[in-house]
Amino acid sequence: MNNPIVIQNKTLTSDQIADMGAKLFHTFAVVSSLTDVKGRCELSQETLALYMGVTRETANRRIKRLLAYRWQGEAVLIVGQISGGLVYHVNKRNPPPAKWVTAENSVL
Repeated sequence: MNNPIVIQNKTLTSDQIADMGAKLFHTFAVVSSLTDVKGRCELSQETLALYMGVTRETANRRIKRLLAYRWQGEAVLIVGQISGGLVYHVNKRNPPPAKWVTAENSVL
């Protein structure tokens, strides 16, 4: 699991990173580094936990906190459900499909 970390199409300021804190930034960096070209990450929380070096339960808590986190009123991560699984989306240039179930309507 020695993948380079590339945060696609997302620029973060040092103020935002400081505001997020180390754990949320770590979570954001891992999810972002595992996205496709459209900014979507379709990996399970168990797989994300492996990349984060934490338990699945810890990954779940951190992802929930990251989903609730707002920077200047905007979410940095949203979640949807397609094809029976959860998909995390971080790329604002390619918004998720309208048919997604949003975090407010989805059980994590």
